[in-house]
Amino acid sequence: VRIYPFYWLVLMVWGGWRIFTGKLGLHELAVNAVLFEGSPNLIIPVSWTLRYEIIFYCLFTAFIINRWFGLLVFVGWLALQWGDGPAALRWLVDPMNLLFMLGLVTAAICLKLRTCHDRFRNIIGWTGLFIGSLGFMATMMVYVQLDLDFTAWPTHSPTILGFGFSSSLLMIASASPAVNHLLRSWRLMALIGNASYSI
Repeated sequence: VRIYPFYWLVLMVWGGWRIFTGKLGLHELAVNAVLFEGSPNLIIPVSWTLRYEIIFYCLFTAFIINRWFGLLVFVGWLALQWGDGPAALRWLVDPMNLLFMLGLVTAAICLKLRTCHDRFRNIIGWTGLFIGSLGFMATMMVYVQLDLDFTAWPTHSPTILGFGFSSSLLMIASASPAVNHLLRSWRLMALIGNASYSI
């Protein structure tokens, strides 16, 4: 419900126009509409992130139903990819996917911090906020010095991991009551966060 309506709206407008101009077939539009089928030609390039979300929801729904059933589905999914050759599993070490796994670890750490004393959480929070902010700025400065095209960062592994680890520290910092209160007082931050789903 959160993903498909906005995506379908944009897809029907842009995809419909491309069908009308003869640059796209109905089959390709249908494949892109479900987001679960592997298709190299995405009508909306940024929809690859939504495809990841759909796969994540399906896999973890299986884990929520039953841990062993989820594990079976996950192993079966990997086995089907292995059937296309070991190279098909290269995505496991792709920097973007490492960020996804880092996000899972970050969520686990934040949940664990909830059980800790507020003073400890504030120490971790302010430290994470400081180091994460420095890391974010340092990565940005290094990227600027490389003189790469602005749109090249998704293909530059050090930049991906630099921004990713820095963002992880900032997320961990939000587990601190003091840092969280500071961020909540900046209404613009909440507005940007809510708008990101619509974008």
